[in-house]
Parts: sequence; C-alpha cells; structure tokens
Amino acid sequence: MKTSHDDRSATQAVNSPNSAESARGLRGFYLRHEKHAPAAFFIAGFLFDVLTLGRIDDPLTIFSQLGYLLIVSVVWRLELRAELHSEKSPKKSPDGQLGFFARWRDRFWRYHDEIVHFLYGSLLSAYTLFYFKSASLATSFIFMFALTVLLIANEMSRFQKSGPHLRLALLSLCWMSFFSYVLPTLFGFVGWFPFALAVLAGVVVVFALLKWTGKGLISTHEVLGFQLRKARAITLIVALGLTLAYALRWLPPVPIAALQIGVYHQVERVPGGIYRVKYVRPWYAFWQSGAQTFAARPGDKVHVFARVFAPGRFRDELRVRWLKQGARGWEGTDSIPLTLVGGRDDGFRGFALKQNYTPGKWRVQLETTEGREISRISFEIVADHGTDERDWMIEDY
Repeated sequence: MKTSHDDRSATQAVNSPNSAESARGLRGFYLRHEKHAPAAFFIAGFLFDVLTLGRIDDPLTIFSQLGYLLIVSVVWRLELRAELHSEKSPKKSPDGQLGFFARWRDRFWRYHDEIVHFLYGSLLSAYTLFYFKSASLATSFIFMFALTVLLIANEMSRFQKSGPHLRLALLSLCWMSFFSYVLPTLFGFVGWFPFALAVLAGVVVVFALLKWTGKGLISTHEVLGFQLRKARAITLIVALGLTLAYALRWLPPVPIAALQIGVYHQVERVPGGIYRVKYVRPWYAFWQSGAQTFAARPGDKVHVFARVFAPGRFRDELRVRWLKQGARGWEGTDSIPLTLVGGRDDGFRGFALKQNYTPGKWRVQLETTEGREISRISFEIVADHGTDERDWMIEDY
C-alpha cells in the first residue's frame, strides 16, 4: 500500500514534537516573568564569572573584560540616542522589507536589557572578586557595600525610569575599575600614579563615548547639550568618588591579593624551595591559621608567614606591621619591609619574625608602602611554662 506525500507529512507532524508549540511555551514563560529577567541575567552573569574567572593577569581575562565593556558601551550609546528620539527609521529594501542589519538590530534590541545585565553581572563579579581577594574584609567592606547598593538601585524601577544615566555611572565605574587593575599589572607596582592614570583613562574613554554618542544626533541643541553635560558630570562624580575612596584607603590595592597568612613557631626554607612551618595549637582549634593561640616558651620567636599573589614581572615592597592591644587600643611596635616578587600561581612566599614580645593580644597587618591593608591576622600570646616535648604540627608550602 502506498502512502502519499501529504499522508507522510501529516503522519510526521503528528508523531514529531511540536516545535512551534514548544517555542510558544518558552516565549510565554519568558513574557510571564519578563520583569524578573534583568535580575536573573545579572545573577547568571555573576555566577558565570565566578566559575570561569582566571588569574587577574591572564590575557583571556583582560580581553574578555574589555570585550564586555565595549559591548555595554555601545548599547548605552544606543539607549541614549533612543531616549532622545534621534535615530532615523530603519532603512527598508525596495520590496518594503527591513534590511539584514536592520532586522538583526531589531532582534538584538528586543533582548538588549537582558544581555547588558548579564555582561554587567560578569564585569562586577570580576571586580568584586578581585577587590575581595586583594584586601581584608575590614578595609574592603565599605567599597563592597557601595557596590551592592549601586547594583540593587539598578534593579529598582524608580531608578530605571531615570534613563541611561544611572547605567552611565555603572559603566564609568566599570571602566575605571578595569584600568585600576590592568595598569598596575603592566607597570609592576601599585600606588597613586597607576591609580590616578587609571581614573584619567576611564574618564577619557567615557568622554570619547559621549562625543561619539552626540555625533549626528537629530535633537535640539538645548536638549542634546543638557544630556551630554549631565552625562559628563556623572562621570566626573564617579571619578571623584573613587579618588576619595582611594585617599581614605577604602579601595583594596589590586592586583595584589593575599592567599594565606598565619602565625607559627618556626619557619624555615628547606631544599627544593619549600617553606616548612611548625606550630603547636589545641586539637579543637582547627579553624585557626597556624597558632593563633601562641603558647610561648622562653626562646620562642613569633613567625608570621604569608603567601601573596602578584602578576608576573611585578616587583614591589610590602610592610609587615606588628600591633599590640594596650590601654589606648592597638599600638604599633614594628614595621618590617618585605620585597614582593610576582609571577607564581601559588603566590610569593615570605615571613617576618619577632623575638621581643610580651603576652597579650596582637595583630599583624600586611600592607603596601602607602599603608593600604592587604590582609591581617589577630592572635594571642600566652605564656607556656611546660617542659614536656611538644607535638609539632608541620606543613610545607
């Protein structure tokens, strides 16, 4: 028995999954939850970078961040032009249909908000992770809190109605943050010079974007001038805010990052380029980094060992600052220099020791030469009058 072409087509349509209905189902799901899509895409971008982010000096990391910034910059330009109603109608072909590029742009623009939120999530997750790794929470908390407030504000309808200007503040922050870790990576040191140059570079890029945005706009001179002046003012406010945060030492010293810091009874370098640390601590104090309850016997020296990551060709100086809690709070006792050489995946390794000390609460802060804190560790020195053989715990780094 033969089957006609129409019969076969009908049979195939019945037996195969209905792709059209499936597409409509996905489209309907998206439309029902469209108001939550930007936040969802932002979270997705954040998690994507958390899982895939490489070393801060990895060329792939740097160029991917640069690519994200270029995309969100172009989209921001289109947003401002759309707000000013200055774009001409898309060109149509002789048969009345939209051209290829016009159709592509129309489809992209339909989902541009979700795409931009995904890219912002990736950008800000990278900067947040870099900043978080580059300093102790005590010094980076204020900046992290400010980032969080800005991100939440970006998701609020009241701020979204303000147009692209809030996003320009976010975009300016991203450009300046990008240069603030790329330039020290290239120069091989941190300090006011690379930071000031990073802020200046961010301002120049955003001002160039604004000039490009205003080129060829069909708008009244007054409206266009007001919008661009407002945008420049927002960029300068962000630059001033970052500079103030740097002066107040709220900004972490990226691209330096402390990988480990601990207190030990002994630190020695053994053959093979390995650092061997020895310490004694109660079995239940497993959360401590080394001997943060330092049982001191006569002749013991307090060693603070640290591993600090820095990009390749990076060479700078750190300070190991010792403080003791007294009647007037934390009082500095010593500041020991430590030369930092970058390039190792496991970080530069170094230690400082102290042999003249008294029992009490102590703190060691790892800082740059400008006094910007990278990491800290608190510990307590208690007198140990025992004479029995100590059960050493040993680790190699």
